[in-house]
Amino acid sequence: DGDGTAVYSDPGRHEDGRFYLQGTWSTDLESVRHGMATGELEDYVAIRYTAASVNVVVQPEGPEDFIVVATLNDNPIPEWDRGTDIRVNEEGSTYFLVDTPRLYSVIRSGVVNTFELELQVDSTNFVLYTFTFG
Repeated sequence: DGDGTAVYSDPGRHEDGRFYLQGTWSTDLESVRHGMATGELEDYVAIRYTAASVNVVVQPEGPEDFIVVATLNDNPIPEWDRGTDIRVNEEGSTYFLVDTPRLYSVIRSGVVNTFELELQVDSTNFVLYTFTFG
């Protein structure tokens, strides 16, 4: 169909600094866009990184705000590693609310470490432009 939409399977083994997709995504040279509303947060972008901080540039594709659940090594982000945009829900999940196109602070740690970050999303409004590391 020419729009770059495909179903991706995370291989499970991640190289440092590369991102991996799970689920239906549309890709181009500048961004990845979630391609299908799922309702279950089974689709995600995963990245293995070595850094003290991680930010993401996300642009909502539609008018509705939506949440992105963020996990570190398959667990909620510990309080001492949470970026300024991370919130916690009643169940203890860590997430950020996407309401405007901007850079979102996801990880803000005092030390450099190697971790797996996963951004789980079910909204087709999710468009990810880049990760930045510090």
